[in-house]
Amino acid sequence: MDNSLAYRNGQWLPRSNLNIALDDLGFLWGATVVDRVRTYRRQWHGLSDHIERFLSNCHQARIPVPLDAAAWRDIADRLLQENGPLLPPDGELCLILLATPGESTRSGHLPLSQPAHQSTLIAYTDSLPLARYAAQVVRGAKLLVAKMPHLSLAQGLRTIKHRSRLFWWLAEQQVRDIDAEAQALLLDEAGHLTETATSNLILVIDGVLHTPPAGHVLPGISIAWLKAWAAKCGIPFQETLLRVEHLTRASEAMISSTPFGFAPVRQIDNQSFPVPGPLFQQLHQTWCQQLGYDPHAAFRAALPGRSQL
Repeated sequence: MDNSLAYRNGQWLPRSNLNIALDDLGFLWGATVVDRVRTYRRQWHGLSDHIERFLSNCHQARIPVPLDAAAWRDIADRLLQENGPLLPPDGELCLILLATPGESTRSGHLPLSQPAHQSTLIAYTDSLPLARYAAQVVRGAKLLVAKMPHLSLAQGLRTIKHRSRLFWWLAEQQVRDIDAEAQALLLDEAGHLTETATSNLILVIDGVLHTPPAGHVLPGISIAWLKAWAAKCGIPFQETLLRVEHLTRASEAMISSTPFGFAPVRQIDNQSFPVPGPLFQQLHQTWCQQLGYDPHAAFRAALPGRSQL
């Protein structure tokens, strides 16, 4: 979507002209806060929740953002209006919000950590990459517990959605050396299961949905919706400090993330799970009823070799 519209610091410009300077502190220090929203049938889904998290994360990361939530909603709506018609008939949009402390000062006597005169604020859209997520939505995700530990809880970075992700890169490479299909699932310093680079983890144990507690992982928007769907289904939902030994007690596993809502997990290490499991099917049916259509149908259609399934 290079010919789509984008926003940068009060200016509207073609996405092809969008850039971040080499001396931007988001590049030099990795000080970049990000959030991602998607449409369902060309309407933003949970936009206010994502903007609220984005602004809260910027505050935690000490990145000044002069635009309030209403201004970000206006930006998102204009991007949808302008870029939505560029999609194929069944396409959906992803909105990416970025904030950095801005370009570093060029005055040699000032420290590199000197706050910039103006933060770098960016919003742009992509078409939702259905094929990227199709296999895990349809066939189930495959996870491996990585040797790379999660960031220390004391650092306060687990609850910020940021782009300082070298540790995730290394964890993913470690796991892919073993299994090219797998995603890294990290343990924290106390040996608790946490999350993947892009999704929250849910285990079904004795008919209860268990997920790591708030404050131990990034507070996912999709998992909050999953909790609401579980309440409609009468399925108990509980925050639990999970360990590897819980995997042997789990009857199902799932992950949740903005691009696909939630998906089944078919394997974690050597532990296999049904795809789809019975509680997953209940939750999925409730979601379909709420939306008025099956949001996973587009992923099934995008799966390579689907005619052979």
